Amino acid sequence: MSENLDSQSTVVETVSDICDEYGLMMDDFIQSLNVNKGIFQSKNSLFWCNDLSSNIWHFHDRVSINNKGSLSYHINSKYVDTEDEKERENEGYILQNLQNCKIKLIKDSSSPTTTLLLSVKVENQTVYIKANNINEFQDLLACLFWWSSFAGRGIFNKISLQKIDKNIIQESRDIGILEYQFDIFTYIPTSDENIIYNDVIPFPNCWKNVSNKQEYWFSAKGVLSSNGILKIKNIDNDNIIYTLDIKQLLRSEIRYVDPSLLKHSPESKHCLFVGLLPKLRNELRYTGNNLHFSNDIENLIIKFDSKCSLENWYLALKMFTINEVLSIKNIDKSNQLRISNRFMLSIIEAEITSNNRDNNINNSGFYAEVICWDHIWNRTFTIYNTSSPFWREEFHFDESVPLNKLPFVIRKRPIENMIIYGNSLDDFIIGRIDINQETMNDPKLNQSLIRLPIFSTENSNIEVGTLCVKISSSMNLILPPVNFKKFEKILRELPLPKIADIAYSDTICSNLRLEDVSEILLDFFQSYNREDDWFVTLLNKELLDLNKKSSESLENGSGSNHILNSIFRSNSILTKSLERYFYRIGEEYLNAAIGDILREIVISDDYCEIDASKININDNIKLTEILEENRLKLIGWVTKIWNAIYTTNSDLPFLIKSQLKNLRKKLDLIYPDRNEEMDRIILKSVSSILFLRFFCPVILNPKLFNFIETLPNENTRRTFTLITKTLLNLSTLTRFETKEPWMRPMNEFIDAHREEMLDYVDKATLKHLDFTPKVLNLKDPTANKLDFNINNDYLLSIINSLPTNPYRIDRYLRVSEFIIILTAYIKQRDEGVPMIKNINMNDVTKIFSKYSIAEVIESNKPDIGELSFEKITE
Repeated sequence: MSENLDSQSTVVETVSDICDEYGLMMDDFIQSLNVNKGIFQSKNSLFWCNDLSSNIWHFHDRVSINNKGSLSYHINSKYVDTEDEKERENEGYILQNLQNCKIKLIKDSSSPTTTLLLSVKVENQTVYIKANNINEFQDLLACLFWWSSFAGRGIFNKISLQKIDKNIIQESRDIGILEYQFDIFTYIPTSDENIIYNDVIPFPNCWKNVSNKQEYWFSAKGVLSSNGILKIKNIDNDNIIYTLDIKQLLRSEIRYVDPSLLKHSPESKHCLFVGLLPKLRNELRYTGNNLHFSNDIENLIIKFDSKCSLENWYLALKMFTINEVLSIKNIDKSNQLRISNRFMLSIIEAEITSNNRDNNINNSGFYAEVICWDHIWNRTFTIYNTSSPFWREEFHFDESVPLNKLPFVIRKRPIENMIIYGNSLDDFIIGRIDINQETMNDPKLNQSLIRLPIFSTENSNIEVGTLCVKISSSMNLILPPVNFKKFEKILRELPLPKIADIAYSDTICSNLRLEDVSEILLDFFQSYNREDDWFVTLLNKELLDLNKKSSESLENGSGSNHILNSIFRSNSILTKSLERYFYRIGEEYLNAAIGDILREIVISDDYCEIDASKININDNIKLTEILEENRLKLIGWVTKIWNAIYTTNSDLPFLIKSQLKNLRKKLDLIYPDRNEEMDRIILKSVSSILFLRFFCPVILNPKLFNFIETLPNENTRRTFTLITKTLLNLSTLTRFETKEPWMRPMNEFIDAHREEMLDYVDKATLKHLDFTPKVLNLKDPTANKLDFNINNDYLLSIINSLPTNPYRIDRYLRVSEFIIILTAYIKQRDEGVPMIKNINMNDVTKIFSKYSIAEVIESNKPDIGELSFEKITE
């Protein structure tokens, strides 16, 4: 065979073409399929190779395909289909599994006679086979067709797609479920001139514009009907601009847009992607009856003005989409599995060593993008004038399918394009990294820093640097909601104190991460509207333990005030649960109340250092002037933030106030006979929950909570730290003394606002009524959640399988993890099955489902302490 055969060959792909080309009878071909059923044995007439250009062909006594789909060679003439290793010493795999193989018949145009040649491709491996005997070639081809009809090997290749029942949809009236005015980003319609453009929102630049149509943000009205049709209308004249059939979309094609694509702007947090992902459809082997769900567009981004509206639309749109499930043919639907493929990617830093196009890093910046299915889903900010950019960006994914690969690209941006956000023609891709699903789920790499090589896009053999990332992943399989009905019935009578005892047990606390257990249990109870009962149970548990410690201290003559002083300041199931709950409920409030001030501080880059030891000036007079100037600037910023908090007390979500009220009420009941010191301790206990775990973490590290676009510089980080220290001491009415004497100048602020803090806590705990009007225009997510008012069991089952509204809690994922925790606890208690120490909850399914632990890793219990200023900003 000539070396240039591949370039001179043509591909024959249909069965009829094969029969015509090679003189085969269609009936004989079909008979071979039915008789052999995928099993094949050659008779010394097959040759195979991995590379046509090498012209090196392998020949063996026998080539076979067994009933497991393995294409193998045999050196001796005897073939026995056996599992005995000794019988298989002279056997080797050509392709280990032929399921879902791709077959191509290749015709050599340079050969005067027909060459019996084909290629077989499985995933990334391709083998070429040629035959000398037409009958044997026909049998081989029939067997390959047999195996090509199967889904790929492995459970994740058994994904089937479930469309919503059209009969159910047709039975429902065509009525509007949702109607909303929003901004959308897509092609501008040429037929309507009365479009209202929005030039404030940044362009996302997350897909390739393959047409010449212009894409912009513009205002429109959306109407989603009960038949799954979304109509985009002109808000001026109500003309229909686009009509989208949501029933044509996969569930993975309705996605949240990461704020990084919109520069973490105030408009970036409430956006949805709605569109086609052809590469994903190709991976799932789905084309659908109509690839274009709209005649005019394939992708759009919708921006809502509130988190509540975003979640309502997310749930409503998902209800009509095509669901991806793990299933085999004819299986009962109650045994189908849903994939929960969650992972967090933390892009830490890069080391750029060379660039094929330009080695000069001066006047240039670097940023990274995360790509999946040919769309960009995440983008770091740009770091200029360094070959070692440090980002420390966290990106979260929640997929319902496994990923074949997740590419990263590193782009280089000229400094003259600094004001442009997103891609530009000058943003050269210097390198690429590919991570697959196996790497993400590797327990050895989970929660570990790994450094990956960056390979040039111009020459994949050249390494142009390294990228440091951290991956935290969780792959879970979840049964349909019908399987949990009995457990949900038991839940109504579940003894919560017993569950709290298990959660606080040494078995759980010394082996599982506190944050993970707290999050799972909170989500579990909140998804069933039992979070109040759960918080009361946790509070009673901690106060009971506190009372025991106080009694022991009194018996020892050491007093109990030192124990009361630390209540709710340590890390526990209760405090971690409240911390997460408060932020979930109050995220929009925080952004509306203090978000703009935090962004102002970043822009100002004020130097507010008041610690003389950190200012390198020998002139005492000059040093005094600088310290006073910095103190005034610091007091100015602290006062601005405190006023924003104090004046928006009425806007603080009621659900947060309700929990604070319960905390204070419990403490008042336990200590009815109090003096001024005890009143101060109780106030300190309550306010520390609100400030230590709600306000101060966001102020200390606003980038972590996506309140600002980039990491703040050293000056700004220090300013945030000083502000946080001051507010924490104000929250406990504690003056700065000998511990941090350089902070004493801020005592003036604490003394001036002492009475305001007392008033604030009284109103925040609902002890005093607050008659001040609301300042912020916030929507209550629980009051505005979507009520479908659906009586159809089929549609209700779809809704129940989706994340809860509001707060997007994956109920049955959390139920599954909750059951795993209980099972692991019982197996350890009753059977002595050891538990791996300090594992992340992301790995709990992989380990506990086996009930056999080979290794026990020793570690300490979770650390307990106050807010750490240094560690939290590292």
